[in-house]
Amino acid sequence: MLNVESGIAKGRTGGTSGVTNEELERGMELHERRLAAIDERLDRLAAASESHDKRLRRVEDNLVVQGEMLNRIDQRLDRLTALFEQSEAAHAADRERIRLLQAAMASLFEHMEAFIRGLRPNGHEDHEDKAGDA
Repeated sequence: MLNVESGIAKGRTGGTSGVTNEELERGMELHERRLAAIDERLDRLAAASESHDKRLRRVEDNLVVQGEMLNRIDQRLDRLTALFEQSEAAHAADRERIRLLQAAMASLFEHMEAFIRGLRPNGHEDHEDKAGDA
């Protein structure tokens, strides 16, 4: 950038053959175009930055929602695990009761069989004895 008042332009050109007003205006015009191009680029970058910020906010919102969903899923999984453990405990108790019932039934059948054998010495009904008594 040339500073006419300070005499820098005269010093560079050797005095009287200095920079003309047209050259200064042309330089200023080029400078203004460059600044306008820089401003346009900054505007585009600002718009892109705003767009990225919006996307980032949406991603953050989605992460919050997904975090809440994962939290709910985790809570439900904990409840299902507790229910499953209770169910397993109930099934174990039921299996123990079934085993006790089976043992009691086996013992009952053994006693019934012993009782029946006590009535019939060989475990079979003796048809000949009944026929002979009649």
